[in-house]
Parts: sequence; C-alpha cells; structure tokens
Amino acid sequence: MKPEISEFSYGFALTNELVGWVALSAAPVFPSLIEEGKAGGGYDVKLDRPGVPLFLQFKRSHCMVRRTAKEHQAVVALGGTLNVPYYRFPITEAKTS
Repeated sequence: MKPEISEFSYGFALTNELVGWVALSAAPVFPSLIEEGKAGGGYDVKLDRPGVPLFLQFKRSHCMVRRTAKEHQAVVALGGTLNVPYYRFPITEAKTS
C-alpha cells in the first residue's frame, strides 16, 4: 500500500512532538535538499539538545501485505520467516541522487 502522508508532513509532526518533550538550545533545523546532500548533511531535521545532538532521517515506507513481495520470497528462500504486513522503503544510490 502506498503511504498517504509525505515524509515532510510526518517529519514535521514528529519534530513537533519531540520539541514538546525535550529542552532544546536552538530551533529545529530542516535543511534544504541541497544542504542535505552536502558533506555533513544527510538528515531531514536536526534537534540541538544540550549535550545530545539528534539527527533524524525520515523515509516514507510502503506497507507490504502479500507474501508475493520480493523481500518475503527472498527470506523464505533462505529458510527464514517474514510475517506480513511489513514495511519497506527505497533508498536512492548516491550516484543517482
């Protein structure tokens, strides 16, 4: 099943929750796509908590509900078990991102 929420919407909602739980030394930082791709980037939000910086990366996952999905078949072929539903998300290689 395709997710019905964007990565940004989920990230914003989670960040809003986290801000209410912890004391931060600065406002959350949401880097642009260009900033995220630069050296030192690779995160969707940075929360600067005194002594404990927290970097989060959000991925929009797809709910896999059938045993015909390739991950399920691969695990079973190796003698393992994978219960459905489970979630997967694509990762874009750095050379094509």
